[in-house]
Amino acid sequence: MKNDRGFALVLSLMLLLMVTLLTLGAMNTSVLDIKIGSNDLISKKAFYVAEAGWNEFSARFKTGEITDSAPANTDWKIFLAANVQRAEGIGYNLSNPNHRYIQTVQDQLDYSVEVKHLVENFTVATKAGYPIYVATSHGWYGEGRKTVEVTLNRSPGLDPPSALYSKTSIFVKGSSTFVDGKDYCGMQNKPGIITTTDTIAISGSPVIDGLPPQIINSTVDLPLAEYVSYLKDYANHTYTYIGNRTLTGMDWGSLTGGGRTTDPLRPTGDANVVYFNMNAVNTIKLAGGSHGEGILLVNGNLEVNGGFAWYGIVIATGALTFTGGGEKNITGGVLAGNMTSVEVDLAGNVSILYCSQAFRYLRNRVPALRIAHWRKL
Repeated sequence: MKNDRGFALVLSLMLLLMVTLLTLGAMNTSVLDIKIGSNDLISKKAFYVAEAGWNEFSARFKTGEITDSAPANTDWKIFLAANVQRAEGIGYNLSNPNHRYIQTVQDQLDYSVEVKHLVENFTVATKAGYPIYVATSHGWYGEGRKTVEVTLNRSPGLDPPSALYSKTSIFVKGSSTFVDGKDYCGMQNKPGIITTTDTIAISGSPVIDGLPPQIINSTVDLPLAEYVSYLKDYANHTYTYIGNRTLTGMDWGSLTGGGRTTDPLRPTGDANVVYFNMNAVNTIKLAGGSHGEGILLVNGNLEVNGGFAWYGIVIATGALTFTGGGEKNITGGVLAGNMTSVEVDLAGNVSILYCSQAFRYLRNRVPALRIAHWRKL
């Protein structure tokens, strides 16, 4: 009996020890899980803070509050942070003339952002004529720190430099033709016609107005092929033809206004992006009252024949020709890569009217910046 009681005591002690060890193990595991969970939460919050950093830069860049003062400078950098000390922690140097410190607009999140140009072969890399930006955003939360890097492409300028822009000669004919750079929607007057050549040939008695009415031999050399290549990614109407093509009565959005030749058009809906791939050398002819609102892109030549109405911008990499009768009204602006001919018969009217509101309208369709690459560091 004594042996049995002794054995039972030993067994009880062993069981108690096992329970104690299991309890301690469970407690340690729980503590470890809590620590892991806490660290994971801190890490996630630091990541979201870093994301907020580059998004502040993007938002303020889109509104023009933050600008690029030296687009060709390979050493240009801006530092967005709550204070100079935070900016210095990621490389800001007050004595470096290429560095610029910008204070954040909030004080709840702890982040610092370095923005620089992407440099390739000792030159600022560009897309559609604008620098490519690299934003490195550091976020802190508690003891956690996360860093993300975002490569951003800037959208081509959707605000044309004039009512009518051409990279080659311009021919304007007729007595019912109006090309006006005066702002029909605001106070941002621009030239009526800009060409990079020395030729603006006029016959008849067209009206060309603006501030100034016309500029020849302009140094404004817009990369229209790159513009079209970039903007076509936003197209919701795409057409590809291997030869010349005529389309009649096309409808890409309803418009109001334009009752008289010099009355601006107004959109009634969201902007469309219409892209014609004419393989650079072929011609798309729009006839029979075609109309729309948004951005009309042509990789090739564009002929507008008969009635036509468009609110927004028209970009053709090749030649642009207006022919035939009917009312033609483009409110916004026109950009052409090759010879531009505005020629109408006695029964037709043509008006190309600059409108600053068109730029703001189109920005709702095409953002100022687009993410090209994103990664965690």
